[in-house]
Amino acid sequence: FGYGIEGHATHRRLRALAASLVLVDDAPARGRDVLVTTDGGHEALLTCDAVVKSPGIPRRRPDVLDLEDHGVVVCSALNLWLHDVDRSRVVAVTGTKGKSTTTALIAFFLRCAGDEAHRVGNSGRPPYDPQFDDTHGWLVVEVSSYQCVDIDVAPSVVVVTSLGADHLDWHGSLEQYRDDKLSLTRAEGWHRTLVADQATLREAGGQLGGDVTYVAPDDGGLVGPLGLLGAHNTSNVALALACVTALTERSRDEVIAAVADRAASFVPLPGRLTLVATHAHDGGTVRFVDDGLATAPLPTLAALAVFADEPVALIAG
Repeated sequence: FGYGIEGHATHRRLRALAASLVLVDDAPARGRDVLVTTDGGHEALLTCDAVVKSPGIPRRRPDVLDLEDHGVVVCSALNLWLHDVDRSRVVAVTGTKGKSTTTALIAFFLRCAGDEAHRVGNSGRPPYDPQFDDTHGWLVVEVSSYQCVDIDVAPSVVVVTSLGADHLDWHGSLEQYRDDKLSLTRAEGWHRTLVADQATLREAGGQLGGDVTYVAPDDGGLVGPLGLLGAHNTSNVALALACVTALTERSRDEVIAAVADRAASFVPLPGRLTLVATHAHDGGTVRFVDDGLATAPLPTLAALAVFADEPVALIAG
């Protein structure tokens, strides 16, 4: 149910497993074999034993609840994959802001430490795509709030980068968004939960599960060499260091030294407070920073705070 990028990957995986498949999407013209939800699609889903729902379809939408009311099991491809994979090799990263960068940092730090690591999930390839080999190496998965709510089994480590407000139309309220986001930490099975030491996450401590550790924003001097901007990236780097230290059982100093040797090769993700150009002007330097993915108040405010002591021209729209 839902035939975008994740729906295509789910289709490829299920073709070899299911006796029969029904493809449904809200949008028309997704393909000759894809039914439209409001034009026979929902009725077709009612005939299924199980529906694998794409994350973009709200979990509490009336037609989804109707499927469950009729005895149809509604699940997600990511949750099914977590039940199948060796979860001791899986790290899940979530948060209102910082999750993409932190996912990239953890994978990069693991490689710097000499381990194989793959960045998958919300900002990369769906890990359950059969075209991806998930049988070796660390699997670092970015998980959105849409995906958190459908996960009922925990990976070995859950990382939470921040907690603000986002996607309230999908979740219904700020309280529900935060509960859905943090539900990943409460999934079944022993696991470490590494949490940025921030006031909002301290206040939400009662909603956190797992073996919780609050990680102070100490980057070990790596933010500058990695080409990152902003105090929030100090926290992201600290979380990545804590995660890799726990996974590899190397000391923090060893991990910092390994990363420092290769820091210049790290490529910051585009659209996330990324320095894209500089220009000499009137005896000074103008920096052009791309933060195009900061489409919510929290990340936009965090970005502006980086340049609080400098003149800033904000282009928004």
